[in-house]
Amino acid sequence: DGNSLSGSIPSTLLEGTSHSEDKVIVSLGSNRLSGTIPVEVGERFQQLELVIMGNMIDNIPDELCSMDTVAGWMNGDVGAYGCEALLCRPGTFNPIGRQSTSAETDTCKACDDPTEAPFWGSMNCNALTPSS
Repeated sequence: DGNSLSGSIPSTLLEGTSHSEDKVIVSLGSNRLSGTIPVEVGERFQQLELVIMGNMIDNIPDELCSMDTVAGWMNGDVGAYGCEALLCRPGTFNPIGRQSTSAETDTCKACDDPTEAPFWGSMNCNALTPSS
């Protein structure tokens, strides 16, 4: 996390690795990544956990939010919480940038001013930069 990475996430991320049933964790949080999370990233592994909060992501494809049939995708959270299992929607926040349980403290909360959390995966409101 926080490696000063910038730009978009390539659809070829992890392309050279074999398809696996093993758990794979990709940690890209608190950088300056922007754009859309490529669908291909979510299709490569059955048990992928994508840690990507605190970036400038402006879109998550519907296909990633409906991968609830893949039990290990984001620890099974996508089936329970949809897109919020990946990242909190713009205008909302959570200290970890996504919803991980149904407990009130773990849900994505609305910001008083939605423009204060303009990207997916905000960890706070009043964010002048994605990971502040």
